[in-house]
Amino acid sequence: MPLFGSLGNRINQCLLYLHQPLFASVSFRRLHVVCYNFHMLQINSQIAIPLEEIEMMPIRAQGSGGQHVNKVSTAIHLRFDSQSSSLPEPYRSALLARRDHRITAEGVVTIKAQRFRSQARNREDALERLAELIRRSNAPRKKRVATRPTLASKKRRLDGKTHRARLKAGRGRVSSRDV
Repeated sequence: MPLFGSLGNRINQCLLYLHQPLFASVSFRRLHVVCYNFHMLQINSQIAIPLEEIEMMPIRAQGSGGQHVNKVSTAIHLRFDSQSSSLPEPYRSALLARRDHRITAEGVVTIKAQRFRSQARNREDALERLAELIRRSNAPRKKRVATRPTLASKKRRLDGKTHRARLKAGRGRVSSRDV
């Protein structure tokens, strides 16, 4: 427990809803905490999704990887049907309204995570990206404030128009009267 005690408040920022972390893994130069309770994916303080509603399939990652690449399936293909889930209705409709290539017309969210070399880290990354997508879908949009063009920009626009009109007028056919 001294390992988690030294982390302080970072345990409270874990991705998954938990009562206590089950394990942590140490990576090079920093402590990487992997928190699993295998029950719920916490979206915010009020909303959590049961992990049974999320399909995760290991697949082979793309790109180069040497001799070992064709033997292991380290990438994760996450599939989440938002319309048949326990997600509240405002979140479901916000996900459907969101114009994102990861969300189908039926409301199925697909995420492919292959950023890391281990399957556990890719699984964690996919769940984190799903939670962030759901959080952002229901965030209130910033209202656009209409701005007026400045007087100087109006003057520049009109000057440009008159200059262009003179240029085009000079391109006409030359007649004997003009010479």
